[in-house]
Amino acid sequence: MLALGEKVNLRRLRPADLVPFQTYRADPDVARYQGWTPMDDAEACNFLAAMQQIDLPKIGGWCQIGIADAVSDNLIGDVGVHIAQDQSEAELGITMARAAQGKSQGFEAVGLIVDWVFAQSRAAKIIAITDERNTGAQALLIRLGWPFVTTLGPDVEIVGRTEHVFEYARPNDP
Repeated sequence: MLALGEKVNLRRLRPADLVPFQTYRADPDVARYQGWTPMDDAEACNFLAAMQQIDLPKIGGWCQIGIADAVSDNLIGDVGVHIAQDQSEAELGITMARAAQGKSQGFEAVGLIVDWVFAQSRAAKIIAITDERNTGAQALLIRLGWPFVTTLGPDVEIVGRTEHVFEYARPNDP
């Protein structure tokens, strides 16, 4: 386990997560604001196996970390983390199964991943980029105390989408 919470645990993805992973990623309501495209079962199996073996954290690249229900250990989402090569900043993106949304599990997962990133890297800040229509993700970030910093036009990050950028600075040590 990478981090333990009351509602969720952060852990490596594994091949046994195929069915829940494919189920929530194939849900059009979940995928609507995401930058990834669905994978077929073979691609997803390879992806999950690779994420089980990848070095964590992956400095200079993306890794996906599983969000599991703290009681059942069933996969309910995942969070992508990219730590810049120079470790100046990190970026995260979270995906939660529809059934897990609105239960404070995403709230706890983001808090846990923030603590994990700051413990595992020198990143001074973590950013999250959300589709402007994704008011749920924006509300979550605001509730967590992430300030809105800018808007990216539809030709910057994901072509055709306007996105809002939030960032969370590393707390100063006393």
